[in-house]
Amino acid sequence: MQIAHNINSSPGIEAYPKLRLSFSQQPSDPAWDQFVAATPGGHHAQTSLWAQLKTSIGWSAARVIVTAEDRIVGGAQLLRRTLPLGVAIGYVPKAPLLAIDDPRLSRWLIDALHQIARAQQIQALFLQPPEGAQAMSALLRGWGFEPSVVETLPANAVIVSLSDGLDAMLARMKPKTRKNILLGERRGIKVRCGTQSDLDKFHQMLCSTGKRQFFPVYPKEYFVALWRLFAPVNAARLLLAEHRGEAVSAILLLACGDTVTAKCAGWSGQYGSCHPNELIHWAAMKWAKAEGYRYYDFEGINPEIAAALSAGPKRCDFLPRNAASFKLGFGGDLKYLPETQVYIYQPLLRWIYKTGRFWLANSAILAKAQSRLRGTAPAG
Repeated sequence: MQIAHNINSSPGIEAYPKLRLSFSQQPSDPAWDQFVAATPGGHHAQTSLWAQLKTSIGWSAARVIVTAEDRIVGGAQLLRRTLPLGVAIGYVPKAPLLAIDDPRLSRWLIDALHQIARAQQIQALFLQPPEGAQAMSALLRGWGFEPSVVETLPANAVIVSLSDGLDAMLARMKPKTRKNILLGERRGIKVRCGTQSDLDKFHQMLCSTGKRQFFPVYPKEYFVALWRLFAPVNAARLLLAEHRGEAVSAILLLACGDTVTAKCAGWSGQYGSCHPNELIHWAAMKWAKAEGYRYYDFEGINPEIAAALSAGPKRCDFLPRNAASFKLGFGGDLKYLPETQVYIYQPLLRWIYKTGRFWLANSAILAKAQSRLRGTAPAG
């Protein structure tokens, strides 16, 4: 399939000369990855590295890219997968990305994504706009999209600013979090950088956490593939917290643009009184700050808790001890991200979705589809 044409003839686009839209299925695309990293809202899920990782577990990827005199000014990466019963879905996380703030250019990119989706016989196209692009949700609804009952990437994020000094960052934290970090240091927890040879330990701790918290975990080979893709370009970092030489906690970090994301974290369940989990995140923040990154992303918290916090003071003092209170304890801001939208191509299925959306929100089918889209289901 080929998609390549000038879009100067589109109304209003004449302000941007020599714009060209093209289609790419190249597995590795460093120029695209550089554009993603340099563009506001850019996210690792839009990089060709992420697409290659997803290809290893059954997805395929395609990109629509807008260039102006060989400079990329916009685009989107679409991931495709066939689910049971032959249903093909498309997934566009954190896009379209635009260096030119013009809704007309957004529309051209959406039209190009539709062209790819139809050519690849996709029945449902899920799209979550990038951070800061809430206005695009309204545009998408005007273009036939519906709010999705499937949450792809989290609908909220806990973001810690790294711009202040370390003392100021500690001062912003919840007192208990700050105290636990200091206790971890006093009780002998040491944090070190890991290598590929430490992925076994990391995976064991991640599986242990998954059993306690009831979430599925990809096999170790998935993380080996991730490491081989991201580590050579300094986009992945593995940290391990140890107690007397025994690894008890680990974090896999992914970097893109000005942000480091705590992508996966595991804990053996041992030495909780030494607080290795608080200390390892603090070590990760200090590393990210020293490397020049501006933000540390804990990713999302439970949507119901996020909704409750949006209605009142954004504090976590009243929360029970859980993942949300842990993340919010580090003094970050809770940001509400653009909601995921879905376009269903078959008219009858679109009508069924509209009329049965609230029933579908509680179905087992949805839970399985959501886990695959978010990358929490095991491969296969």
